[in-house]
Amino acid sequence: MQTGQEHPLPPEDLNDRQIKIDTLDTETRLFRIHRTVFNPIFFGRDLPHRFDAPRPYGVVYAGMNEGVAFLEVMRDQANRGWIERSSLAAESISQLKFDRPLRLIRASGANLERMGANSGIFATKNRQITQQWSFAFWQYPENVDGIIYPSCHNNEQFCVALYSDRVDGILATESTVEILSDIFSDKLTEITEKYGYMLFS
Repeated sequence: MQTGQEHPLPPEDLNDRQIKIDTLDTETRLFRIHRTVFNPIFFGRDLPHRFDAPRPYGVVYAGMNEGVAFLEVMRDQANRGWIERSSLAAESISQLKFDRPLRLIRASGANLERMGANSGIFATKNRQITQQWSFAFWQYPENVDGIIYPSCHNNEQFCVALYSDRVDGILATESTVEILSDIFSDKLTEITEKYGYMLFS
């Protein structure tokens, strides 16, 4: 039974609703923070994350820019705004490209009312609910590639969740740099200053 504090489940008539689909053109780049030793493109299937689903497909997450990618992954390393440099030593950031436009359900704005959702879809900690929404979007007749949604830590910045069976083979790594490398130093300073983080050794 749902309470007034819970985010609603997907409505039974979701497939009949007119939901806005965003298109990302092939000039767009996505950004992903990952362990340097691992492939940047990893489709998770273990269900710990917001839009994972217990189905025969995985989900890969990325940010629309370097800052939100960093925020989504590394904020958990922050202790009252302080981040130990050693926690970044094994991390890299990759820029991802795709060879056809991506079609994504927008989980924000007026679309929330259209689909029967609210802002909890990108903010609630109840993963069982958000994962059911992910599966409902996967089933939506438009055959979308995934979801574009605001970061719950900065709702002015957007992230994407992409379905493996829709984008595997068209998603590729364009470049990778280590977070603590000289080439990323200026961008790292820009990001940490924006979000009030301080690095220490």
